[in-house]
Amino acid sequence: MSTFKCLCGYRISDGTDNFPYKGEVISDQDWETVWGAISELKESNVDERLDAITGIRIQHGRAIYECSSCGRLWLERAPGANVFVSYSSDSQKAEHVLRGKKRSG
Repeated sequence: MSTFKCLCGYRISDGTDNFPYKGEVISDQDWETVWGAISELKESNVDERLDAITGIRIQHGRAIYECSSCGRLWLERAPGANVFVSYSSDSQKAEHVLRGKKRSG
């Protein structure tokens, strides 16, 4: 996904990482599987371990975006599906709920 239009008309883009309006969701039902897979990693070097962890994230993680204009959340229906369902913010404004902990404010 590179860009899509929110229902309010705002364009949400995703071309790199480190966006304050983007996150990743792992279902509570998948956490045991995710941690189990991570704990069983046997890769010998850091790059191989990072690649394996990325593979686990791709299998179980779903993208989530917050519209910077209206605050609507867009959640990927299934990992890697690139099909999104939206949920409206009660405040109808961006609340920055996906902003990183160090950047909150």
